[in-house]
Amino acid sequence: PYLYHKLHPQGLEVLGVALAPSQNDVKGIVKGQKLKWRHLFNGSSYSKGPYTALLGFAPRLPFTILIDPKGTIRGVALEGLELEEKIRGLLWDRPELTSK
Repeated sequence: PYLYHKLHPQGLEVLGVALAPSQNDVKGIVKGQKLKWRHLFNGSSYSKGPYTALLGFAPRLPFTILIDPKGTIRGVALEGLELEEKIRGLLWDRPELTSK
């Protein structure tokens, strides 16, 4: 939530993919953590549904895939300062931040 609130005014958009057993679980997490971005819900358990392929791809959840406005993947499994710098680089188009 910190990065979203900090960088959303500069153009950051976030889409959450919720792999949870119930929509009420997702709603509770979104409300409890004050997550302001959109979330997709797979409508079933972790073992079923269209997003379960992410479980085999993601080393752990939550998992980040940074995609630029053109649809190009620009970062995977980034966290903390590395994620923030990469996002800032993409938002500001600064090569020194996007070359990591």
